[in-house]
Amino acid sequence: VRQKLRPIEIITRSLKETDFDKMSINIPFTSFNEFGYLAEILRTMGFKLCQAREELMDKGRMEKELQIARELQSSILPSEYPKEQCYSFAGIYQSAKEVGGDYYDFIDFDSEYCGFLVADVSGKSLPAMLIMLLTRDIVKRVALSQRHPVKVLSEVNRELYGNIPDGSFVSMFFALMNKKGGQLICASAGHTSLLHISEAAGTVNRIKTRGFPLGLEDGRNFTERIECAELNLSGGDSIVLHTDGITEAVNADGEQFGIKRLIDEAHANRHCSSEEIADNIILRHRKFVGTTPQFDDITLLTMKWNGGAKIQSKDTIREIQNASA
Repeated sequence: VRQKLRPIEIITRSLKETDFDKMSINIPFTSFNEFGYLAEILRTMGFKLCQAREELMDKGRMEKELQIARELQSSILPSEYPKEQCYSFAGIYQSAKEVGGDYYDFIDFDSEYCGFLVADVSGKSLPAMLIMLLTRDIVKRVALSQRHPVKVLSEVNRELYGNIPDGSFVSMFFALMNKKGGQLICASAGHTSLLHISEAAGTVNRIKTRGFPLGLEDGRNFTERIECAELNLSGGDSIVLHTDGITEAVNADGEQFGIKRLIDEAHANRHCSSEEIADNIILRHRKFVGTTPQFDDITLLTMKWNGGAKIQSKDTIREIQNASA
């Protein structure tokens, strides 16, 4: 009887000696009978429990790291939108993952000029956010000595090229505006077009300029292709900047929201404030998408020009060019 019960004794002693903090069950007994089968099940169960515990700890560490990343991203994105008598900005940002690669910012150069930009980093989550952080730091530094959008984008591209992973890139739209007269010059590095809403004419025009995304081409090729556009805002005009997370979002039928719906909604809200334009565009966007999961980051930036000083547009554009030289 003692000999027959010996496997049970070995199994029981091994279980008593098990360190359940490590969840590793080591039973020095093998056999082709029921006791051997039981011992193998217990060993496998211990291995699986140990593996699950490690995965749970890794998940906890990852969630903590993502929480830190979310807090970091939240701290670097503007918490307030510029608003003065002549103009007011508004916007909405929604990340598709825990953290995202979309980026927008405002640069207050002096009492007469300000800059604003919207950017979209290829990819998602932590890798995209890291490239976004690098891009933001470069833009902040370059803007200390450059104002002209073409020069800013060219210098940012020069520093990004070769310093981000192959295949990664950043699209960016950068504009410099006269805060008193409403004249602005802008350039795009492969980004979506700016929408200019003319309240008086009742039209929505797309301002699209040529340019490679940042980080894909070397300095010479990039500079030779990029171009700028000029725009003179009138009282009541608005502008809309966005990332392709809005236009490329799909509904349950696989249909894209598209640029036409965005233009239609912008036109329908041409008499509204910058906040109302942004809110109503996102509201229509959400109704269109429905319950379809968001697969890309969404950034929407709007600006309402309330009217400013009577300044000759050509002279002001020339002054902007000189000021940003």
